[in-house]
Amino acid sequence: MQTHFLNMKKISLIILSFVILTSLGCANFIMPEVGSTAKPEARIELGESDITVAMWQTDYATLIYSISGTGAEVKFSGQLEFHDRLTNTYNVIQNLYLKMSFINSQGQVLSVVDISPMFSYSNTIPANMEIAKSFTKPQGTSGIVFSYYGVFLGASTDPGQRWEIFHFPFE
Repeated sequence: MQTHFLNMKKISLIILSFVILTSLGCANFIMPEVGSTAKPEARIELGESDITVAMWQTDYATLIYSISGTGAEVKFSGQLEFHDRLTNTYNVIQNLYLKMSFINSQGQVLSVVDISPMFSYSNTIPANMEIAKSFTKPQGTSGIVFSYYGVFLGASTDPGQRWEIFHFPFE
């Protein structure tokens, strides 16, 4: 009986280790390394003005955002909305990691900041998700690039009712 308990404990430890390592892998997946290069089509040039207002869109989401500030201090505000083609079937948000990378004129990543909106874990996706962040822009920044990774669930408990989305535009 005690041997069976020890085997079950080992199996549980192996499964837990696998889940933790898999989760860490997903978190690192959406975090480009400093020095990596963004694909040219994903680069968003920051203008010379004190404020940039724009819209960024992918197959699953639209982000309307503004970046303001002079010098190194930057304020980011935005509104994230997921498209109906995702939310009509997968209406529960389990995880979402939204990142913004500062890039230089060659498209190389200078730093990465987390701009993930606040949400209730495993809750229905809100119509709009507000984002407000402040951070320091690295010297030499000429543009930005967005990336994300998310897991969405359907209304049923069927394991097939799970959808992972990602946008990782780096070479």
